[in-house]
Amino acid sequence: MEHEFITHKEIAERLHLNAAHVRDRLTKRPDFPRPFVFGGARRWKAQEVDLWIEGQQQRRDGRRSTQVA
Repeated sequence: MEHEFITHKEIAERLHLNAAHVRDRLTKRPDFPRPFVFGGARRWKAQEVDLWIEGQQQRRDGRRSTQVA
């Protein structure tokens, strides 16, 4: 099974965030997927990042629905 690895800049594009914010803050969150290091460069499995994003959206949507009810 082959994995796609992405950079913090690609994560920023997916989230429509500033790359520096992703690098300096988001990737340091304890619930964010752990990076792999290749020759000193950090990369994340795209699938793990996508699942994390989906989980964040579900948490956000769940809070909205409980606040409305």
